[in-house]
Amino acid sequence: MSGRAPVLAARLRKREETHRNGAANRLEAVEEERPSGREAEWETAGEFGRRAMQCGENLGRLLSYFGCSSPSDITWSHATNSCARLEKALAAKADVMFLEADVSWGSSGPLKDLAIMAHPPSRSSDLTFESFIKRVMQHNSQTNGRRKGVKLDFKDARCIIPCLERLRAWAGDRESVGFPVWVNADVWRGPGEQKPKISPSDFFAACFDLYPAATLSPGWTVWLRFESAGDAASRLLD
Repeated sequence: MSGRAPVLAARLRKREETHRNGAANRLEAVEEERPSGREAEWETAGEFGRRAMQCGENLGRLLSYFGCSSPSDITWSHATNSCARLEKALAAKADVMFLEADVSWGSSGPLKDLAIMAHPPSRSSDLTFESFIKRVMQHNSQTNGRRKGVKLDFKDARCIIPCLERLRAWAGDRESVGFPVWVNADVWRGPGEQKPKISPSDFFAACFDLYPAATLSPGWTVWLRFESAGDAASRLLD
C-alpha cells in the first residue's frame, strides 16, 4: 500500500461512520474538501495535466488493443452486474469489447461488507468485484477470440481503495492487469444540484497512487424531477 492510501482510508472510514449515523440504508452526500497537501501540490505542479495526457495515450493503446480506428467502433455490455450478464457478454458469439459494470458495497450470498457488482439501490449481488475481475482475466488469458476491457463505475466510496489495491496486486510487477481498465465515479455536482457521494480529490488521489494504469472517466451527478411525462420531454428538449 502506498503512503497515501492510509490517509485516504481514514477519510473514507470517517465518511462511512457519517453514513451509518445519518441513514442506515442510504448514503449521505459529502461536502468536497478544498485541495490541500498533495492534491494542492499536484495542481501547482501540473500533475493533473500530466495525468490527463496519460489518459490520452491510453486511448491510443485502447484502439490498438481492440484493432479499432475510432472509439465509436467499440461495442459495450452495460450494467454487467450479475453472473448471467457477465457470461453472456463473454460468450464467443457476443459482439462485445468493453464490459461496463457498477461497483457498490453490500453482500453476496454469505459474504458481507464487500465490493459487489450492483447498481444502487441494490445492496446484494451474485457477483463480487473480485469474481468479476478474475473471470475477465481468465477469459482474456484463454480466449482465441475477442479480449475484453472493463469500465468500473464506482457507486460507493468504500469500494475505491480495496478495489484499486486488488487491481494493483493482480498486476504484480507489470504496469497493469493486461487489459484496459476505465474507472468512473460521479464526483462533481451536475444537473439537479445533487451532492456527489465521492470526493473528487480522494478519487483522483486513489487512482493516481494505487492503479495509475487506469483511464480516468469522472462524471457528474444527475438528479432531475419531473411533474409529468410532458414536463420531462419539454425540459429535456430545452
